[in-house]
Amino acid sequence: MSSHPPATACVAASRLRDPHLAPAVDQLTLGAITEIVPPALVDEVIDRYGRREHRVRMLPARVTLYLVLGLCLYPNVGYREVLSMLF
Repeated sequence: MSSHPPATACVAASRLRDPHLAPAVDQLTLGAITEIVPPALVDEVIDRYGRREHRVRMLPARVTLYLVLGLCLYPNVGYREVLSMLF
């Protein structure tokens, strides 16, 4: 299995771009994203590709994945602003 999850990441990103979900995505919060991409799915992807953290990190793997999804939704917004929208 490849160490890169392009197909899975694309599926998750496409779920967030669904026009029926636009109101939830416009009000980006961790709660809104977890309704669309549940934590169990995120954990499955992280484990499948062997990306679970081995040490305590400032941003655990799950938070990092949600941050990346937020950055994909708002490509013209910086990391800190997306983090502040999520938390």
